[in-house]
Amino acid sequence: MRSMMCLLNERYLANAAFEENLCIDESMAPYFGRHGAKQFLKGKPIRFGYKFWCLCDRLGYLIQFEPYQGSGGSSYDHSIGLGPSVVLDLISELPENVSFRLYADRYFSSLKLVDHLTSLGFGYTGTIMSNRRPIENSSVSSQNEMSRKPRVDYDYRLDKKSNTLVVVWNDNRVVTVVSNNHTVNPVVSVLRWVSSEKRKFM
Repeated sequence: MRSMMCLLNERYLANAAFEENLCIDESMAPYFGRHGAKQFLKGKPIRFGYKFWCLCDRLGYLIQFEPYQGSGGSSYDHSIGLGPSVVLDLISELPENVSFRLYADRYFSSLKLVDHLTSLGFGYTGTIMSNRRPIENSSVSSQNEMSRKPRVDYDYRLDKKSNTLVVVWNDNRVVTVVSNNHTVNPVVSVLRWVSSEKRKFM
C-alpha cells in the first residue's frame, strides 16, 4: 500500500492548482471489519475506519495525505509532538516559490510549530490548546479568567519579535487562536445563536 500511496501523493501534487490558503485536518475512510489500525472517533460522521492526515486547498482538493500510524510513526518528532510533526511532514513537498498560509485545529497547533513555520516562510493560523500557549507573566488571560467574563470579551498578546499573535475570547466556550499572519483587528459583530433565548443576537 505504501508504494500506491506515494504514487497518489505524487499525482495529487503534480496536478494541484496551488493557492495561498491550505487546510490540514484528519479524514476517515470508513471500515467496519477487524484491523489493528482501525480507529474510533466519537461524534464524527464516520466513526469507524482508517484515519488519514490530509492537506487540502480551500475547495477540498487533496494535495497530500498520510495514514495515521500512531505515536510511533516514522515522521513523529518527539521534540514538537505528533500534531506539529504531521503538519511539517505534509508540507515538506510543497513548492518553495509560493507563500502558503496554513489553517488547522488545536490538535496540530503549538507555539513551537508556529515559530518553525515562520522561519520556513509559512503563515499559520489555528486554534490552540490552553496548555500549549505561553504561561509567562505576559501571557493572555487564562481559561478560568475568561470564562468569568461576559461573552464576546477577548484578550490578546503579540510577540513583536516573532510576530506571533495569541488571542483568547469567550464564546460558547473559551477559544484560543494563534497566528503569525493575521491581526486582532478589525473587530466586528456577528450574529450568534443564544440557546437560553432561542434566537440570534449581535
